[in-house]
Amino acid sequence: ILKIDQFCTHPDAGAPYLAVRGQRIATDTRPSSTHVQVAALPNPSAVIGVQLIAYASQTEKTPIVVPGMPASPGKPFKPAPHALVHGDFVFVTGQVAYDFDEGYPAAGEIDPATWYQSKVFNEARYTIGKVERIMKHLGGGLADTIKLEIYLNDMTEMTEVERVLKEAYGDNLPARSYAATVRLAPT
Repeated sequence: ILKIDQFCTHPDAGAPYLAVRGQRIATDTRPSSTHVQVAALPNPSAVIGVQLIAYASQTEKTPIVVPGMPASPGKPFKPAPHALVHGDFVFVTGQVAYDFDEGYPAAGEIDPATWYQSKVFNEARYTIGKVERIMKHLGGGLADTIKLEIYLNDMTEMTEVERVLKEAYGDNLPARSYAATVRLAPT
């Protein structure tokens, strides 16, 4: 498995899922992942859904950990690699505007001394910066991005994220999809 995304409808569903996954998937081969709380799944009584990308060949996948960069999901769970490389593809683990060692970053806070007051803009800039750091560690850059999956608590903020993407990618914007969420881990 290269990438596995878990979608939970209840905030308490994530921890048991991660505990079971930790028993079935060894830490050294753990896939990149994203944990998202959503409002609902197709089955109204379901509490968790999983999306994954797997490979069928016998080629090895390589977990990537950027030195000095905290990894998710943080304690008490074993951290995931920042990315996985398989063949010519890089699968970056879901990134959020949160430092799993230090807590919520100052970059995500609104600075009252500036004229621009968008928390989402600042969080998106911080998060894309983390993705860029991972890609640079691998010898690439944001220009190598093929697709972004973007999760927002408030879809009306999509234009703020698009401003950051335009700033980061210029005219070479990757394909992207947006999903409305109730909660992004860990807060």
